[in-house]
Amino acid sequence: MFDFIIEPFTNHHLDAVVKLEKTARDPWCSVDLKAEFDKDNSYSIVALMDGKVIAFVCFLVQGDTADLQTITVLPELRGKSVGSNLLGRCISVLSHTGVENFILEVRQSNAAAISLYTKAGFTVAAKRRGLYSDPHEDGFLMMLELN
Repeated sequence: MFDFIIEPFTNHHLDAVVKLEKTARDPWCSVDLKAEFDKDNSYSIVALMDGKVIAFVCFLVQGDTADLQTITVLPELRGKSVGSNLLGRCISVLSHTGVENFILEVRQSNAAAISLYTKAGFTVAAKRRGLYSDPHEDGFLMMLELN
């Protein structure tokens, strides 16, 4: 087992997060990622091991709904509870606010992500035809009721 800490994202983490995002299955470009962090309703947290960013998550809050934008873990640490810990922290934080629903979209073929979300309590709410490109693929809208 390894030790890591979870803390709020700051601009100090930006370069490492942009680099980490390039390892994602559907990576965001750095311009879009930076724009997402700058939104007033955007919240992000990072996981650090030995002072280095090993994972991060970003979500938006609009009214009573939070929308997971991206969650990325270093490839060599995937499946080792880092992502589930980050997601759990988000759920814990959101459950103490007025947020009632936590939603996300995921590729239909992304079995690892779907498993992570299902274990956290998310269920498939709808299928989104043609949601993804490169390659063209359907996606799922998944939702977790918090309160």
